[in-house]
Amino acid sequence: MRTWLQAKAEEDKRRQEEEKTAQESLRLEQRRIEHDILRTSLSGGIPPHLIPLVFAGMRSEERRVGEEC
Repeated sequence: MRTWLQAKAEEDKRRQEEEKTAQESLRLEQRRIEHDILRTSLSGGIPPHLIPLVFAGMRSEERRVGEEC
């Protein structure tokens, strides 16, 4: 019984670590996308002081789409 409990605890810990890794991977991908949007916006001629509006619009669109689901 003790061995089973230890194995179960180790399995739970492994799953938690896998979930953390997956979440970090998603965050990294989000940052890469944001970096690409920033680079494209600047090279496309959007003035630097308007860049926050690009990201604000992107966030509000994400929320709107999320509410529709």
